[in-house]
Amino acid sequence: GTLRESKTYIPGSVMVKHVTNDWQRGSGTFNRIITRLFGITEETYELDGNLATRTTTNTGYDDYGFPTSTTVLQLDGRKKTTAVTYGHDITNWILGLKVLEQVTAEAPGFTPETRTTDYGYYTGLGLLAWERTEPTDSAYTLTKSYSYGVLGNRTMTTVSGTGIVA
Repeated sequence: GTLRESKTYIPGSVMVKHVTNDWQRGSGTFNRIITRLFGITEETYELDGNLATRTTTNTGYDDYGFPTSTTVLQLDGRKKTTAVTYGHDITNWILGLKVLEQVTAEAPGFTPETRTTDYGYYTGLGLLAWERTEPTDSAYTLTKSYSYGVLGNRTMTTVSGTGIVA
C-alpha cells in the first residue's frame, strides 16, 4: 500500500508533525498502470499546537515515470522549482538520461535566480561524459568532464571554467 497520511505525537497527545501524501494512479508507457506521488504536504507544530513550518511539494512525471517538474513551497513564501528534461535512449533501453536541469529559487523581496545545467553522455553506454553549469553564460560556465575505465568506473574528473587554472 501507499501511505496517505502520517501524524506524529509526543506524550500528552500533542501533534508535532503531520504529513499528507497525494498519490495518483495513471497509465504510463506501454499502458502500464502506475501510482505516482504527486504531492506531499509536511507540517510541523510547536508544543503549544501552533503551526511552525509547512512545506508543500508537487511533482510532475514523464511517460516513463521520471520526475520532470518539482515545486517546493515553504510557509514563508520561499519557492524552489526544478524542471528536468530527459533523453531516453530507447534503442539501448537506457532511460532517465538527464540532459537539462533548471532550478529556480524564489524568495519574497528578492529577484528569482535560475541555475541551469546541461548533461552529455557516451552514446549507447549511458555514462555521463560531461555536465555544464550555466552553459549560456561563459563568465559563469563550469564544465566537468568524466573519464571511465574498462569496467565503467569513473577514473578521472576534469573541471574547467573561467578563472580555473589547471
